[in-house]
Amino acid sequence: MKNRILSLILVLSLLFATSFVLASCSGNDEAEVAFVSIDANPSVELTVEDGKVVSAYGANEDAQVLLYSEEGIVGEKVEDAVEKITALAIEYGYISEENTVVGTSVSSADDEYAASLNEKINEKIVASADENGLTITANAGETYSILRRLEALKEQNPDNAEIQALTVGKFKLALSASENGDVELSVAVTMDNEELIEIIQARHSKAEAFATAAFEQARLAADKAYETALGVLGDAVYLQYYVSNITKYPTSIGDALLYQIYTNGERMINFAADGVATINDVRDYSLGEEATEAALDALNLSSDEVEKIQNLDGEVTLGSIEAYADKLIKNSQASAELEAIKAELDAVIDSAEVELAERKAEFIKEYEEEILAIEESAQAAFDGIMLLIPAALKATVESGVDTFEESVEKLAADIQDGAITVSEIRESAELFGTKADELEEKMKAQIGEEGVADIAERRTEIEKTMSAQKKALDDALSKAESEAKAFLENAKNERIAKLQS
Repeated sequence: MKNRILSLILVLSLLFATSFVLASCSGNDEAEVAFVSIDANPSVELTVEDGKVVSAYGANEDAQVLLYSEEGIVGEKVEDAVEKITALAIEYGYISEENTVVGTSVSSADDEYAASLNEKINEKIVASADENGLTITANAGETYSILRRLEALKEQNPDNAEIQALTVGKFKLALSASENGDVELSVAVTMDNEELIEIIQARHSKAEAFATAAFEQARLAADKAYETALGVLGDAVYLQYYVSNITKYPTSIGDALLYQIYTNGERMINFAADGVATINDVRDYSLGEEATEAALDALNLSSDEVEKIQNLDGEVTLGSIEAYADKLIKNSQASAELEAIKAELDAVIDSAEVELAERKAEFIKEYEEEILAIEESAQAAFDGIMLLIPAALKATVESGVDTFEESVEKLAADIQDGAITVSEIRESAELFGTKADELEEKMKAQIGEEGVADIAERRTEIEKTMSAQKKALDDALSKAESEAKAFLENAKNERIAKLQS
């Protein structure tokens, strides 16, 4: 009897162990991640992990208005979040009897998962609209503007196999990842879906819900004013330390000088990159009267109907024209008249893109002066301190400054020819930052713990003396935030008022 019980226990143990191993082997430790795009005129982006929304982002002005101050999206199951977004779009009149087609796309590392999730999302959008008394269509059909941009990219790159093989879904994913310019579109289209979703999720997490274009410009100006003032003083602490300890470290002033030059270069070049990023998309540029009239003609609109192709600031841009065209075309039946409208609109947008690209190049050239100013200030600092450096150190310091000057001059030349990208500017800044870090580690090792503590104390004192400037920064950001929130809240209220009237 005892042996039979032991045998039974052994068998049960083996069965338990086997089932545990099988369960472990069949389990998937990696989370299912996906990028979801919902286009109902507002263009909403979601990143999803294991069926729950990790981030939500308004990819255009209408979507910012739609999502502003709303809860019940991030952290929810994707189908519940989509239901909430659909209900909001109906409440604010974005989905209506005049706009009954919602375009969706889902991208993931797993194509089957993406297809399944897309089907679930479409079903939820249709059901949510039905509950609100609207019959709509939700599908993977793509907008006029996206298809046009994809076709243009393929025409420009006829020998690029990766670009020729691009699907609309992958193109939208790459476009979103490259939005702020840190990853160029030409690079993004070659990356796998998981990498792109990770980039998008990081960008979403940094973006404030109220971050309108006006807020971003105000934030950049305020940050630049404060960080420049603080940085100039903070960068100088090593130079001050070595000057005050000249007898102990008679040959180290050169390192401190180079450190100051490189940290200032890194900071100012990053600000240049931020500035270029704000003018990255010509679709946000305001168009002139001639282009506006041409767009109205192509869309068979009168001058009294210009509001239909204006953005929330009352400006006509490529983006606002495309938003109206997307809505018009996706809700129209295919016809010869529609094809004629698209052909005429293509010509108008082609012409406007050329004009705006030239304007963008002019804006970018303005940053050449900023970058050249970095070189000039470095040279001035260098000239002023060379008298204090022993002759034996001058060759080393001159070599470091020459390297800096060559890098800045190359960057300025790239900007001048209009071909520079945000990522290329940031690469230069990163190079200067790396050199500054190397110099700082060298100096820390030389001055020891006591010297490092002295440096930290000097920096703390500098921050205290900068309290007035810090308050000015905080006040400027607070004012910009209040104005952005008021703008979005007012836009929401105006839509409701317009629907009620």
